[in-house]
Formats: sequence, structure tokens, C-alpha cells
Amino acid sequence: MYLRIRGETGVVEHPLTGPGGVVRVAVGQPGHRSSVWRIWSNRASSDVYIAARTIAAHQKFSLHESGDWRYQWVRRDNNGSSQGPDSRIIDRWSPPNEVAHGMVPGVSIWVPHGQLNRLTDDRLTTKEAKWIPEPTIGQAIGIHVVLWTPDLSEL
Repeated sequence: MYLRIRGETGVVEHPLTGPGGVVRVAVGQPGHRSSVWRIWSNRASSDVYIAARTIAAHQKFSLHESGDWRYQWVRRDNNGSSQGPDSRIIDRWSPPNEVAHGMVPGVSIWVPHGQLNRLTDDRLTTKEAKWIPEPTIGQAIGIHVVLWTPDLSEL
């Protein structure tokens, strides 16, 4: 896995060890921030998972190497779904076409200006996440998870 942050101050790159890599990303700073998003991959496959940290024990996005992409409950007993008690699936879709050589868009997370939360008892430290500065007035930050086959093109 690889994290690349492009902003007004340039590009910050974070190579992640893997397979089995994990990164936590948040917009803002400790005490005044967005949700923390956890993005991780499997050690045994190219499956990628995305979840807001506060609900990661309940819901996640799963982008499976097989092409089965889902937004789902983590456990069946959490589902509350109209698809029946045995289903964890909230939504399912097929991966889109490549946008460039080996690059397939995954999930995008948008954080508009003015939507950060003030947390007076925030225990998150600057070392626990990769931090993206708050967007300016009228702007939004997009966190885009893109699946990329590295031997097909350069990043």
C-alpha cells in the first residue's frame, strides 16, 4: 500500500510496508478533526478495506481482489438490513473500469470545509494518523483510495 497526499504545500508520500499494510488518515489536527479513516490490506491477497475508525467494528468497505466490492456490516447480528438476517451486505457493486494503466478508482471520502469536529478530550496523537490540513473556505478534501497494479505504470 502507498499513501500520497497532494495539497497546496506540495506532495507528501508515505510508502507502507505490505502486504498487510495499514494507514490511518484524518483531516485537521488532534482536537479539531474529521473522523479517522483506517485503510488496510490483507497479507494473503490484494483485498483492501476502508472504515471510519469509530465504527470499524460494525461497518466497513471491502474491495475484494475477486471483484466483489461491498459496503457491509462486520457481523451478521449488527445488520438491521432488509436483505434478511443472514446478510451483512448494505451495498454491493462491481469495480469500475481502469482510468489509467492499472489504476482503478476505489472509494472516495470527502471532507468539506467547516465539517471538522471539536473534541475537547481527544486522545488521538499526531503519530497515530497521517494528517491532511483542513480545506479552505469553499473547498473540500478528497481522500481517494485507488487500486493500482504497479507493474503496469508509474505513479
